Amino acid sequence: MSERRGEAYWQAVALSADIGRRPKRILFEGEPVVLFRSAQGVAALFDRCPHRLVELSTGKVVGGEIECPYHGWRYDGEGRCTAIPG
Repeated sequence: MSERRGEAYWQAVALSADIGRRPKRILFEGEPVVLFRSAQGVAALFDRCPHRLVELSTGKVVGGEIECPYHGWRYDGEGRCTAIPG
């Protein structure tokens, strides 16, 4: 979801059929976004891990969560960190 003039709105950015088992990187309004299938459905997050700013789209989806390829941190479809290995 994005904001336009202070109001929330939805914007189509990909076809559902284009979002498979692997994360998909797109640009939305010039910003990198990663799309993936979460446990709740299709999710869209900024395409960078907040820990080391690595592109999440180069990681993998594990159990409906996206896993950062750098340290293995996992995020759910809302962007909440759910696992920190070690």
